[in-house]
Amino acid sequence: MCLASCFCLAACAGSVSSIVENSQISRISIGSSMAEVEDILGQPIASISPTGHPSGCKSYIYNETIDALFVHVWYVDSKVVEISDMNQAVCGLE
Repeated sequence: MCLASCFCLAACAGSVSSIVENSQISRISIGSSMAEVEDILGQPIASISPTGHPSGCKSYIYNETIDALFVHVWYVDSKVVEISDMNQAVCGLE
């Protein structure tokens, strides 16, 4: 679950999981700014910020042709610390 993984982010160096090769998502890396991500993926469709936690997760939708898929991007101080691709729901609902 995306929410459970966020609690170690302040101590983690960050991670990239399940990134589809040759996709727009592969242009995002740990340390990218929120503005850089939004230039690549557009505006997020959902966002969560756990109470008392320094990070937040934003969900970006893509591949709506067959089934909608979501990229979850976790930020700390507006910088990417974790990316998860091919999710079937927005942050916090998986």
